[in-house]
Amino acid sequence: MRVRLIPRFALVIAAALLLCNGSAYAGTIYVFNATEPDDAKALSGTFFDARFYLDQYSQPIESTHELLPGQGTALYVPDGASSAFLDVPPGFFATYIDPFTGEAYRGIAPSSAGVVGVTPVMTYADSDTNTLRVTNTMSPTAELLAYFIPLSGADSITFTASLGPYETLQLHAPENFFGSAALDSGGQPIAVTNQFAGEGNAAVGGFATEAQEVAIPAIPHDTNGFTSNFYVQNLGSDSTGVTVNYYGEDGTSLGTSNYGLSGNQGFVTSSYSAPLGAAQAVVTSSDQPIAVTVKSTNNDGDDAFAFQGVPESDASKLVCFPGVFNAFMGETTLIYIRNSSGSEADVDITIRKQDGSVAVFWGETIPAGGSTVVDLSSIEELPSGFAGIAFISSNQDIVCVGITRDADGNSFAYEGGPLTSRKRDAISTLVFPAVSSSPYEAIEELIQEYASKDNDLDCFIQAVGVK
Repeated sequence: MRVRLIPRFALVIAAALLLCNGSAYAGTIYVFNATEPDDAKALSGTFFDARFYLDQYSQPIESTHELLPGQGTALYVPDGASSAFLDVPPGFFATYIDPFTGEAYRGIAPSSAGVVGVTPVMTYADSDTNTLRVTNTMSPTAELLAYFIPLSGADSITFTASLGPYETLQLHAPENFFGSAALDSGGQPIAVTNQFAGEGNAAVGGFATEAQEVAIPAIPHDTNGFTSNFYVQNLGSDSTGVTVNYYGEDGTSLGTSNYGLSGNQGFVTSSYSAPLGAAQAVVTSSDQPIAVTVKSTNNDGDDAFAFQGVPESDASKLVCFPGVFNAFMGETTLIYIRNSSGSEADVDITIRKQDGSVAVFWGETIPAGGSTVVDLSSIEELPSGFAGIAFISSNQDIVCVGITRDADGNSFAYEGGPLTSRKRDAISTLVFPAVSSSPYEAIEELIQEYASKDNDLDCFIQAVGVK
């Protein structure tokens, strides 16, 4: 097969265009090294490995990369790849973003329990349809049981499948289905994404946790025409009660709602049900683990974004967003931060360029249980056309979500990630079961289109900072 090489400067320009151009098709994995510089090692970098799979029968496309402390990079999905694995050391963050499809999700740590909950799951010919992508993250073959549980609580519908080494399987629920799913691999670690199509595209990871308290840092409602549904699933096999607690920005409780669920059953409620002035909700299960997904859709039904609720057990004093933007090809990021503790939080927010240098730094105070919103368009120090990294540290545990929108219906959202590991020498594997690429022909067309316009090439090159 003949491989055509494209000049590096052209790839950099194309990468910037593909990042936020509505006619592009490329996905990007953003990686950030959040470790502090070690004076003894001077400016030595840290290496991580990337593997992209086309299918289970082909050898992965492998590469090794080096990042200095505080530095980020962008990995562009190779042509034809459908899943990716990153083997990263402690202190690394990674997130997948594809603005064209509206899909964005942070790297998934495979479930050690081998059981993953997914909500919502829908299959409607004229509306939303969910595609589940399940990746076997190890070399032995995995036997998968997929349970689709109707929202009504009726008997579940079961499918079985075998997953070969590192294979990714695509699943759909039965026709005219609305509910949730539980995926059991018999103890073999798996990773799952839930892709939305129909009334706005989006993607979230599967929920593999024993969390009984989950935070939603933001419920967009009547915000630029967006309203939200949030979906809650009982991941346990026993019946339980679920309480939804609503809070204002100052941490004041604004009201509660209570629901009863049978084993693995789910429910949906709308942002219209939230008390006036609610900024976020904390969903609590008395004795069963739960999963929470938020999906926001505009009034025209042609743009959407989705994100997971964040388990309070995952609240961290250090959170990162490897990809944030200010008027970059029209897209701007808002970061919602919630103080999960019972004490006032002093929060430091650093916006970095991809090369690790600081673009802007400031501090905020958030009341106990309260929240704040960081709108990158309101920060005077950030130039128009900026693409970089948000690094948030706090003296109290926080949970965060970032939402990026533009005027052309290319919105996406993802949760801020805590550090991959707190062990000094541990290597974590982050899995991306759903990635997409752009053919070289599309890249070349974009370069030609871009070159014909009066644009600042240096702005794009500095913003993306590809190594």
